[in-house]
Amino acid sequence: MTTNNTEDLIPSAFFNRILLQSGQYSSSNPQQPLLQPDAEKLLVNLASLFAQELVSKSS
Repeated sequence: MTTNNTEDLIPSAFFNRILLQSGQYSSSNPQQPLLQPDAEKLLVNLASLFAQELVSKSS
């Protein structure tokens, strides 16, 4: 699989982007509210499934 956007396919970068958008990392705005636990679990599960798909398609 060849692409110029390899950083988009790296799971850790994907997780970091999700965490930044969800407010789990407060680098941009420390006042952002944290996700509720159930929503956070759903987000983590979705990110995990997406990363597994990326890994399976790239190998």
